[in-house]
Amino acid sequence: MTTPVLTEQMRRKNWAMACANVAAWIVALARRNAMLWGSPGKSKTASMQAFAKAQGMEFLLLIGSNMAPEDVGGIPHVLTAEQFFRAMPPFWAERLSRPGVVVGCDEFTCTPPSVRAPLQTMFSDRRIGQMDIHPDNILLAAANPPKWAPNASPMEKAMANRFVHFDFIHNYEAWKKGMSSERDEWGKVWIPSMPGDWRRFVPKWGDLINSYLDKNSNDRDQPPPESDDENAYPTPRSWHVLRDCLAAAEAVGAPGMVESALCHGAIGKVVGANFLRFKATLDLMDPEEVLSGKKQFRFDSLRPDLASAMLVSLVSALKSNFTTDRLDVASEVFCIDIGKHAADLAFTQLRHLVNTRPEGSPIPPKSLKIISEFGKNVPPEVRNRGKS
Repeated sequence: MTTPVLTEQMRRKNWAMACANVAAWIVALARRNAMLWGSPGKSKTASMQAFAKAQGMEFLLLIGSNMAPEDVGGIPHVLTAEQFFRAMPPFWAERLSRPGVVVGCDEFTCTPPSVRAPLQTMFSDRRIGQMDIHPDNILLAAANPPKWAPNASPMEKAMANRFVHFDFIHNYEAWKKGMSSERDEWGKVWIPSMPGDWRRFVPKWGDLINSYLDKNSNDRDQPPPESDDENAYPTPRSWHVLRDCLAAAEAVGAPGMVESALCHGAIGKVVGANFLRFKATLDLMDPEEVLSGKKQFRFDSLRPDLASAMLVSLVSALKSNFTTDRLDVASEVFCIDIGKHAADLAFTQLRHLVNTRPEGSPIPPKSLKIISEFGKNVPPEVRNRGKS
């Protein structure tokens, strides 16, 4: 079994080679919308295409400035037999009904407002006409600041709130390798792979955000003035998006600089910095001290975010270094220390704890007894919610 030390060494090595725009790719891997901003000629489109290739997915490029509203929203198709009409999507949209596609929507600020309106539905509701975009597919966008682009206009605030925004960083070293290559073989960069269980981190970040917003009500919904050129700002939508992006970032072991980029890109620099300061002051307990018996976790009804963070941290610690004794301790924390106070919180994370054991190995007797006793007292509504 790989030791925690080796795992940490590998993590540091990978992140040292990570793509400079990795925060945007994490947003994409979480199936959220990333917007790449930059002056012309910095390879934004080529980078989106390279990202698609790295994921083994097809790349579909849309040039918004060359499109008409019906190219996105569809055209009415009369069904005389049924006496109504449907919005027929364009030919390229049919491919998006099936998985395996990364869409790159380029020249966003050059796109006429009449086209950006149906694009807003595409990025927000993942629909084109009356056709649903397959949930596996990834939607990206890129733009030059309006001052750099022909016939450009600032992005509407409603549209901007559908994206996590990033200043695109040109990878000079990768570009140099391509410049020295006869076949334009540009240097490769590392992009993390998203684990299948990454959403187990979602409740932790949701509770942290809830705790912050309980104390900072002004930051719950703060649209900027129309004259402000800030694209990222806090709304219930952007906080929801940030929750998923931070969960994805933790799942791939992203460093603090990535968390910072995600917060700034989703809810703005000021509120993002405030939330990061709040997170830095949290009195989070080290899961290793709990698993070793040096400390005992005590549930605080006023701080459910700490309990949520502990549950997630214990699962991660066991994934790195599993023993039956450590599982027994973690089961007590889950089912007794936390479960008797917040059964719904413990129950929704319990399957992740059980799945930390090596494949094919049984649940140890002590853990099985603790979990069984806990299960008897889980209300039916909580049990049914965990199955959904």
